[in-house]
Amino acid sequence: MGHLTSRDAYKKLEDRINWFTQGATASETLTKILQVLFTEKEAKWVAKLPIRPFSLKKAAQLWGTSEAKAEKLLDHLCEKGLLVDSYDRGIRKFVLPPPMIGFLKSSFWEWIQSWGVSLSTNLSS
Repeated sequence: MGHLTSRDAYKKLEDRINWFTQGATASETLTKILQVLFTEKEAKWVAKLPIRPFSLKKAAQLWGTSEAKAEKLLDHLCEKGLLVDSYDRGIRKFVLPPPMIGFLKSSFWEWIQSWGVSLSTNLSS
């Protein structure tokens, strides 16, 4: 049953990614890429986030948690390069980068390699 729950978290994240103008077609390959980039917990939580930039307060509301806990997870996702943060009129905002050709070559590529993950190995299994 845990396998179905895990699959569901990544499916919801795929659905969220497809809300972008330039979505990413759901496929086994996309699922495997998301499994390399996101833990099951991260996939579940990121799937609840808006596509447009959002505040810490908004994330905490959507996740039903405190702003302190939400900030810790958002910071972690930014450190991994899975979210981008910036300031708008003094308010910190976050956004999930849209899928695009070459998005695996962005800032989190080094993070993936630092963990010794080989995408070619993981995608073919």
